[in-house]
Amino acid sequence: MVKISPSLFQFKSSELARAVKKISHADLIHIDVTDGTFVGQDKASLFYDPAKLKAVQANSDVPLDVHLMVEDPLTDLEKYAALSPRPEYISFHIEATTKSGQDPKAVIKKIRSYGIKPAIAVNPATSLAEIKGLLKSLDMVLLMSVVPGLPGQSYISDVNDKIIELKGMIDEKGLETLIQVDGGIKLENVNIPINAGADVIVSGTGIFSHKSYSPREVIDKMKSVIVLGSDHGGYELKEKIRAYLDNKGIAYKDMGCYDTQSVDYPNYADKVCKPILAGEYKRGMLFCGTGIGISIRANRYNGIRAALVHNEKTAKLAAEHNNANVLVMGGRTTSVQMAKKMFDAWYTTKFEERHQRRLDMLDKKC
Repeated sequence: MVKISPSLFQFKSSELARAVKKISHADLIHIDVTDGTFVGQDKASLFYDPAKLKAVQANSDVPLDVHLMVEDPLTDLEKYAALSPRPEYISFHIEATTKSGQDPKAVIKKIRSYGIKPAIAVNPATSLAEIKGLLKSLDMVLLMSVVPGLPGQSYISDVNDKIIELKGMIDEKGLETLIQVDGGIKLENVNIPINAGADVIVSGTGIFSHKSYSPREVIDKMKSVIVLGSDHGGYELKEKIRAYLDNKGIAYKDMGCYDTQSVDYPNYADKVCKPILAGEYKRGMLFCGTGIGISIRANRYNGIRAALVHNEKTAKLAAEHNNANVLVMGGRTTSVQMAKKMFDAWYTTKFEERHQRRLDMLDKKC
């Protein structure tokens, strides 16, 4: 599930209560803490005084995601661990422990001792080799996509390679460590870190200062992610569609498979259908050799309406008449050009409510 963690860094103390009420359905609230030294600023940030968080916690039950940009994380984390309720995550910078000589393992252990999930932050110029040996002890890694402390920066595109590299390291070790990305992310480019493998998105002005949408609407749109899955027979077509979605600026989560080695298609139908039914995603796409087997498996799930389509018309009607929440294609029976047209037809067509009665019948257990 892609999580959104709005940052409150831009707000004054008097504005906090109103701001947090606008993001009541966010997954986390990102709390940036600077000590006036670590990122080269002249003074500490508002939240370096944890008492300022009373207005946040009094007006929201969304868990806090505390990001310590401080020189002495081992000491400073204590005052945030004392909050009630406690934050869900506390992240600290690997660069801070390197500079101060603190043992990052000791910081991680101390965070976890409070029942808080430890996370480590990595600046754009820092190699992932610095944290490779710590991954097993972390719940999340925060990749900075701007240089902390410098205002007005755009998203650093080189961070995409770092997201991909980190995801590979996590998958190789069989871990469930989340990847958080922070800096320069807006609705217009949120698909870029998500498509590279990010799990948690931090955004401040991108959420609160959008010209056309409210913060609630921006968060909903940021979380509008399509979940993808395929077996080996559908892998190549899935890769083509991934590239197409990248070009269109559409966010997706790829659940595999990741090459052409033989795998069992029911497993990948499961990987797409289960998170849809859990409410983590609204729509998905599945690919296998013909699309037949994987669609049969998907439709074993009550609430999944998987449509195997062959042309633009069937894709359009799948959305219009059946409100198909999973689009299925055959990798060996569908051209890339037709696959793109079918996706567009399904993705842009709205369900006609006059068919709801039959839809209710479809979703009713036999």
